[in-house]
Amino acid sequence: MPGAIRRYEHDQPGDLIHPACTEIPADERKETAAASWRRAHAHFTGCGITIAS
Repeated sequence: MPGAIRRYEHDQPGDLIHPACTEIPADERKETAAASWRRAHAHFTGCGITIAS
């Protein structure tokens, strides 16, 4: 996504690992937010992580 900052993080409280995807978008439009969700979902699904909605 042009103009966005994206990074993938791993938070490790105790024995659990919580992967996270952070994006700082260039705007706050609903289309931008939906596209960000699709990218994060595809990334984690590709890593074998099941996303619960």
